[in-house]
Amino acid sequence: MDTISGSLGTMQMVDYPYATNFLGALPANPVHTACGWAQGNYTAPKEDLDYVRMLQIMLNVFQNSTGTTNCTDIGDGS
Repeated sequence: MDTISGSLGTMQMVDYPYATNFLGALPANPVHTACGWAQGNYTAPKEDLDYVRMLQIMLNVFQNSTGTTNCTDIGDGS
């Protein structure tokens, strides 16, 4: 939960209208991008797991927006 909260909170704080690279590669307007990615992949959630999938897509904007990371390992929190 800390990773989710931290990622979304940080993305919101650096929601600049231009791409940045000081916290990792982020596109311009990352919040708008995250919402667009989620909406583009799921038009209307049909089951609870769809919300989790949408969240994962949104987190990938912060964790792996370039698509160059094969696996985003957020660890087990320990």
